[in-house]
Amino acid sequence: MIWDKGNENGMSRENCGMNRFRFQRWHSWPVLFAVLLVGLGGMACQGDPYAPQYTRTEPAAADIVGEYVLQQETLTKTPYSAVQSSEGTTSTELHLTLRANGTFVVKQFPDWEYLTNPKTKDPFIVRKFVDFEGTWEITKLGFINDGDKFNPIWGIVWKTKSPEVLPQASLLGKATPYRIGFQYEDPDSGYVMIFSKNR
Repeated sequence: MIWDKGNENGMSRENCGMNRFRFQRWHSWPVLFAVLLVGLGGMACQGDPYAPQYTRTEPAAADIVGEYVLQQETLTKTPYSAVQSSEGTTSTELHLTLRANGTFVVKQFPDWEYLTNPKTKDPFIVRKFVDFEGTWEITKLGFINDGDKFNPIWGIVWKTKSPEVLPQASLLGKATPYRIGFQYEDPDSGYVMIFSKNR
């Protein structure tokens, strides 16, 4: 079970929106407890194939700094080097660079759309390849149920002035060198781009 920091109803994993309600009578609490049990069961991510790899201990920023290259991509059946955008271009130098001063540069990142490619039958198409630059920071993305307790999972958020959005990323691994993963659609589907440190 994975808990995000927030959802479409504005309810945070950290407080579950409880401060938005007041219960005037103590007998309301058993009902509330039952509702929460049902709700939590509905929020489970039963089949996320990457859940065991999520980083559960906050890493030092120095261990994240570096240059990353694409290691794995599961959004297409076509080899990534041959994936063409809707503009007819291919990505020739996709990489991420995270600097010690808190800035980053991303070259030719694919702007994915969940739409079947009529030619290749891939489940996603690339609208275009985008360059990003801005700042990055490590953040707690939410919590995961490891059976005996809930543990935090860590990732990266990006701040950029680009009109396109660079998705928040999960960190993978228990120790350096960490990997950076971008997930798309339902996590259970296994659609990811994973980057490993090149240097």
